[in-house]
Amino acid sequence: FTIEDGFAGNNGMNSANHYSLGACGSWMMDTQGGIERGDEPGFKHFVLQPTPGGSYTSLTGSYDSDYGVIESAWTADAGALTSYDCVIPANTTATIYLPVEAEVGELPAGLTCVGAVEHNGRTATQFEAVSGAYSFVIADGVITAALQDGYIAT
Repeated sequence: FTIEDGFAGNNGMNSANHYSLGACGSWMMDTQGGIERGDEPGFKHFVLQPTPGGSYTSLTGSYDSDYGVIESAWTADAGALTSYDCVIPANTTATIYLPVEAEVGELPAGLTCVGAVEHNGRTATQFEAVSGAYSFVIADGVITAALQDGYIAT
């Protein structure tokens, strides 16, 4: 697509100001990958809320923020989350919403369970996290293990 030639050489019916040119990428980043900006500039605080579904069995995404690379990766079986990994860059914090039961086992330092909430029209368990790399192992909608920077809490 170019402004001069439009699509396939016909610019009479094309709009260069069309919302859908970026909508698919935006949906993949903030809904499937779950990386959403928070209320502080430059992703100083941000939201992670991955949304597995359909026939997708895994997704890995990242965003290069002002503070470093934010990473979000998940696996799923039949639309249910089976694992979630994320990286929260140094000097940032994140609110994590996972579609799991609110009652979880011991969590690593830097990760606090707030409890069951509804966010973006979905029921989830809310966690507050400081910078670090986190991994969650999930079975039947319950976190069975949580790791921070390679250290495990079960």
